[in-house]
Amino acid sequence: MHTLIRNRRQRQAVTLLCGLTALLATAAAPARLDTDPAKVRLEENKDYVGSGFALPGQKLTVAYNFFNDGPATADRIVAEGWMPEGLSLLATSAGPCSEPEPGLLRCEHAGVKPGKGPYDYALPTFQVSKDYTEPQITFGMNMTSYVNGEVSDSAHLAKRWKIEQAAAYAAPDETSFPQSRPGPGSRCPRPRPSAIGLAAIRSGPTTDRPAFISIPTRT
Repeated sequence: MHTLIRNRRQRQAVTLLCGLTALLATAAAPARLDTDPAKVRLEENKDYVGSGFALPGQKLTVAYNFFNDGPATADRIVAEGWMPEGLSLLATSAGPCSEPEPGLLRCEHAGVKPGKGPYDYALPTFQVSKDYTEPQITFGMNMTSYVNGEVSDSAHLAKRWKIEQAAAYAAPDETSFPQSRPGPGSRCPRPRPSAIGLAAIRSGPTTDRPAFISIPTRT
């Protein structure tokens, strides 16, 4: 009888101990984080796509659309890119963009919910260096989404322009024109008469009768 009671109390103690252990483990365990990604997409706005060609010294405007394809809401989305050699950032006329460092374009969005359309956009204006001689120039943008403070997803977009050099005007070869030319505003000199013509003018007419030219007629 005593043995049966002792065994029952041991089983109750073990059961109580297991329950307390499970309760403590549940209280100590951190809350489960949402591991769903916030997939991002970076695209160029089709309404602003140019010819893809540029001249040295030309200003270029590009429109970027930012997408969060979900399924999670991003704490923030950051898109940035460094200016390549020969390209400078003139202005950011739209979107939460800035130039925190010389040559760095940075756009940051907070609390980006998933959706079908673009969450926001950027409209930076660049300028090609006047003395740029390479055949093309490329500017790349990297976009990263963050969920619960951790990197969730990233995207990249490169914009390229082919550089066309302005046609140089070829001046005429002055050595092929040995004769002198009148300066601006001056009159062209009259042609000088020949020596025979001067002698005829000075000597005067040789006869009182005018000279006629006989033109034959048909009969």
